[in-house]
Amino acid sequence: MSDFAALNLLRRLQSARLLRANWQHKTGRLSDQLPALSENELLAALVQADALTRFQAESVLAGKLESLLVGPYRLREGLSNAHVYQAEHCYLRQSVALRLVEAQGADKLLARAQQAAQLQNEVVVPVTDAGPIAASPLARLEKGMGGFYFTSPFIRGHDLHDWLLEHGPQPIDRSCAWILQAAQALADAHAADLVHGCLGPRSVRLEHTGQVRIVDFGLKSNARAGESPLLTLDEQKRRDVAGLALCLFWLLTHHVPNQSGKETFVPPRLYRADIPHELDRLLVEFTMGLRQGLSALALAEGLQPFLTNGSASPAQPCRALSPTIVLPMALQKSVSSSDEAAATRRVLLVDDEPDVRLFSRMLLESIGLECDEAANGKLALAAFAENHYDLVLLDLDMPELGGLATCREMRKLSHRPHLKIILFSGRSHPDEMAQMLLSGADDFLLKPVTAVQLQARIQAALKLKQAQERSDLLNRDLLTLNRELESHLHDRDSDLVEARNALVLALATLAENRDEETGAHLLRLQVFSRRLAQEALRHPALNSQLDDHFIDMLACCAPLHDIGKVGLPDHILLKPGKLNPHERTLMQTHTTIAAGTLKKVAERHGFALAFLKMSIDIARHHHERFDGSGYPDRLAGEAIPLAARIVTVCDVYDALRSRRIYKPALPHADVVQMIRDGAGTQFDPLLVQCFEQCAADFEQIYAELQD
Repeated sequence: MSDFAALNLLRRLQSARLLRANWQHKTGRLSDQLPALSENELLAALVQADALTRFQAESVLAGKLESLLVGPYRLREGLSNAHVYQAEHCYLRQSVALRLVEAQGADKLLARAQQAAQLQNEVVVPVTDAGPIAASPLARLEKGMGGFYFTSPFIRGHDLHDWLLEHGPQPIDRSCAWILQAAQALADAHAADLVHGCLGPRSVRLEHTGQVRIVDFGLKSNARAGESPLLTLDEQKRRDVAGLALCLFWLLTHHVPNQSGKETFVPPRLYRADIPHELDRLLVEFTMGLRQGLSALALAEGLQPFLTNGSASPAQPCRALSPTIVLPMALQKSVSSSDEAAATRRVLLVDDEPDVRLFSRMLLESIGLECDEAANGKLALAAFAENHYDLVLLDLDMPELGGLATCREMRKLSHRPHLKIILFSGRSHPDEMAQMLLSGADDFLLKPVTAVQLQARIQAALKLKQAQERSDLLNRDLLTLNRELESHLHDRDSDLVEARNALVLALATLAENRDEETGAHLLRLQVFSRRLAQEALRHPALNSQLDDHFIDMLACCAPLHDIGKVGLPDHILLKPGKLNPHERTLMQTHTTIAAGTLKKVAERHGFALAFLKMSIDIARHHHERFDGSGYPDRLAGEAIPLAARIVTVCDVYDALRSRRIYKPALPHADVVQMIRDGAGTQFDPLLVQCFEQCAADFEQIYAELQD
């Protein structure tokens, strides 16, 4: 039966003119093999020979063969825009972009298309053909569509939306040059009272030569959702211009502005600090429609000052596009060693079963991810040390090195922020699942895993990573703006800051005087914290989270870490021996006592909130552990405030170096090794790396500030 099915399908494909010319030469002796082929095998052979596209084969399998024929055209691929396809003339073999539209309103669109064809502007892509189409076959392909098709030359390249997702934010001069080309073409169209209707990043395409082309001119609705479609001609023109300004906003920042109102609009300079103030103001005015005389010509004139000699102009298309990612100068430091957030993600698949790795690889590559494989934990660590991965999919039970141990080692080795690790496991006991998370995993999957589950979990983890990376970039930009503001206040406030620091140290000393063994501990802790934070500022995975102001405030707040001990009874605080469990629980309350006291100060008086917030973070959380087993809140990883993580390392170093009634002082080398061994369990592994870089300075500081 399958013999006749494959033969009948081949005849139907030939009769429908879906097969490309000369397909017999590419498929070899396919006709001789037909009796042994199923329909699926026939379609796979035709796709491999480029006689059919995968899109066409999938449509045929879905019973939509007739729907692939639209007038004299055969649809070959679905494009990113809704109801738009790459198609080919069945006889002339010309490649076109084909848009399907509903019959209602097609006459108006046809009139616009005729008008656009008369512009004779090389930037505006004209409609070259149009015609009606039967509703019934079309409805099989796209439910609810029917009536008319329009074709235009197929422009190879990318639209602005996809270009930015692949290559990241663009240089200012190049972006302005591209939008200038489009603005001048739009000005010609508006002069002829022709509007685009829905201009945005999807409607502007870049050829590989750098030439800008505007597609779908007049073929879209000019009203947004919830608006009346009865816009005046001037309103439609202003909408076009605002859409073109939005394209420039997107090219420069990788963000789409909120145009619902001035209160929620974020200026582009908050996303990218190297945008000139004049360009920032121009984008705000044109995107929000705030400028009088808003026109395409005014936009083109406004962009002229931001072009350089090497920029492209409409008369001279810009050089062939480079795939190099160009980031804002203010953000280059924070992401210099990492790919842009929207770049192709790379995944490491670790499992001792080849079939599982193959299954995972095929699924993940189908959604655009790059995959490497490793058969055990040791091979995974070797690959991890040599390459950058955004996500690791890790089996729990493997020979050589198990999943939990591999996960811990990766967390210690990782120099990249926001690495995601997902563990496979056939176990379902809650304690074992919790142990996975405590070992550094971000998520876990129970075997057997379905394709939908795997893709969904992977995509969710990578979306979170992308959001965290964008947050880091925005945080760096905000810190830059904050530094600019604070520089103007520094001289005025310097005396107040010095007085505050002296009072803080005096207050902390009063609390520490109850513990006679601490000596110069507070002074050393200040210097240790400053030195470790300075080293963290140089670390690519940490430097987006702190700046010079953060470091100054940290050094001031660090002495308050144990201020809560003032609320402990003497028989616990001064006990020379080991505390029993009940006494230890009371001792641990010094963290919450301090945090509660400082919180009340902040609530009652409302001044110096940033200083009090950091003081609260340090006092409450300096006994948390990176693996989540500390107190009082059992926070883990980056949930522990950075200031507290820094003070933890410094406090432990000083405590181990200092003599106590119940223990001797340890030498510097032993303490360094103990802190190194605590990476990933007690301490932040990234801060341990920073500590190792400045450990010699810690030894010198301790020697200079002896008790």
